[in-house]
Amino acid sequence: MRRSFTCLSILVFFVPFLHAQDMIRTVNLGQVPDSTLPAGSSVKFYSNASIVTLINNISQKANEQALTGKTQSPAQYDLYFTDYAHAHGITCAQARQQIHMWANTDSIKVLDNDLLQGARHYFLQQFQASSLFYEKAAEYQAGNLPAKITSADWKDSTIIQAVEETCTMYLLAGNSSTEGGDHKRAILLYRKADSLFTLCGHPADRPDPLASRKNYLAELLSSALYAEGCLLGGEAGLKLLAQATSLEQTALTRCSQTAAPQEWARAHCNLGTLLQAQAELVEEDATADSLYLQAISAYNAALAVYTRAALPQEWARIQNNMGVVLSKLGAIEEAIVNFKTALEIFTQKDHPGDWALTQYNLGNMLQSQASERKEAEAAPLFQQSAVAYKLALEVYTQKQHPEEWGWAQHKLGVSLYQQGRVSAGRELLSQSVTAFRAALTVRTQDCHPEEWASTQYNLGTAFWEESGRAAGDNVSLLEEAIKAYDAALTVYSKSAYPNQWFNTQNGLGLLYEQKQQWEKAIAHFEKIRDMEPMYAAQKVNELRKKAGK
Repeated sequence: MRRSFTCLSILVFFVPFLHAQDMIRTVNLGQVPDSTLPAGSSVKFYSNASIVTLINNISQKANEQALTGKTQSPAQYDLYFTDYAHAHGITCAQARQQIHMWANTDSIKVLDNDLLQGARHYFLQQFQASSLFYEKAAEYQAGNLPAKITSADWKDSTIIQAVEETCTMYLLAGNSSTEGGDHKRAILLYRKADSLFTLCGHPADRPDPLASRKNYLAELLSSALYAEGCLLGGEAGLKLLAQATSLEQTALTRCSQTAAPQEWARAHCNLGTLLQAQAELVEEDATADSLYLQAISAYNAALAVYTRAALPQEWARIQNNMGVVLSKLGAIEEAIVNFKTALEIFTQKDHPGDWALTQYNLGNMLQSQASERKEAEAAPLFQQSAVAYKLALEVYTQKQHPEEWGWAQHKLGVSLYQQGRVSAGRELLSQSVTAFRAALTVRTQDCHPEEWASTQYNLGTAFWEESGRAAGDNVSLLEEAIKAYDAALTVYSKSAYPNQWFNTQNGLGLLYEQKQQWEKAIAHFEKIRDMEPMYAAQKVNELRKKAGK
């Protein structure tokens, strides 16, 4: 029986298309006390209110960048400080430094103002505290609203402004939770903001001054539901994803391709992403395929607006996402075309995140395609996939993107092994071992037990193959293979992972046979006798003869 080599199913990191408009309003900061910066400040004039407004705007922009899947560099974040810096006659870097001084000033730390403290903690990246302060400010403001807003109240601009300000505070609280990764709390806070619109019984025959705010809030809530749904998985995750899908479908009833093409296309992108995420979680293949096909339909609709000529980056992202969906439907060649097409737009210099993601996805598809071909046709495909993974690793560094780095290292190890297995020498196999060992520094047993076991098994198989090419250290390489297989068995139990358990037990039997340790080899073949009785019996009889029994 041949020893087998485990390749994990294709892992895809796709970029969601949950966009948001520039809808954060400036809240009334009249209650934020003014003060002066510490001695030595070069700022001409400033107020606490102006700094709080600046930080609130940064919260908004950062949240929008997260929704669109874009990553901001420090240089780009400096753009948020431009207006403030110009108003005070300083550079963006000086503005950042001065606000850092402000946030750490003792007199500011003790000010009893929830809105100010929410902004201060946000700037210091203390997102949990920031969210709590923003929520407290919102609750105080909400307490001053009427119990029910009547049709007549819609003529009162002060009431509408008070609703907007309260909503903004809840949104800022939700944004802080989102930044801190607490999507469950963000959902709660966005729903509190949404409850304000239930309070407002808007007359059907009048323009709704809060309509744009409602739409923006729906996108934020949809994004938080998406993030938490993907995190939870299972039935609970599907429930949240279904709620987000409903929000996007409702959004499509409020806009048309003719009247609001960007909003219409954005909603279709969001819908495609959500349908794709649901398909990942459902257990029935037929249901998953149906959801994937619906996702493709939604993406194709968006492409009517997001054309290559008009919006190349958005167009390329859809090409990437459609490539992922096509791969799930088994259309590997079509998926490869989509990824290569996206790479005509994405460059490492201008779009490093999207470029690396698409290179990784391309590597996955080439590897999958190679696994279905004969050895002569497979070898160049494995080589191309290794090139794609290495390119992705130029962006996915261990320090900045540890999880993506670990996945790419594992997949690179697979492609290198497959090349080395049919090549002369041991160089490629040695590189494969290095890649698997690198992956194990991130894919740990505590955090990713199943993935860790898969990498351990693959590492053992690479050591085993390399031992056949080694002149002097053959025994040590066999020992390393046994060590890796034994590690894999700490996760691969017979009940939970019967196929992986069988392959690993069989591999250990063959390894001990190669080392002429007959009793240990027999013990492993006896363990698999109930799964492959004829094969196991034959191996045990052969080994007993070799052992002289």
